Amino acid sequence: MLFCGVNAIYNEISNKYYNIKKEVKNIIKNCELCSIRTTIVQVIQIQPIIIVKKLDRLQIDITYMLDYANSNNNFKYILNIIDCAQICMVIPLLKSNCR
Repeated sequence: MLFCGVNAIYNEISNKYYNIKKEVKNIIKNCELCSIRTTIVQVIQIQPIIIVKKLDRLQIDITYMLDYANSNNNFKYILNIIDCAQICMVIPLLKSNCR
């Protein structure tokens, strides 16, 4: 069956059937093309992250800055540390990515 859209199907058969919306839903439900194109929607329950005290949750990221090392006293990395409880950021400069 060739699918032309809900409006086209509705206009085609609106005068022939009493419960047209139910019939259109059945046609779309049985259409192969519709089942291929339809995306599966999953509802995911979002759980809040509760932070009670300082340093309970940290966000850490390292930025690679090798291209700018010559103009930054050979510092090659920027370490970003964010304490989510205090909403503050610490940004030390590092000469290497290991201790």
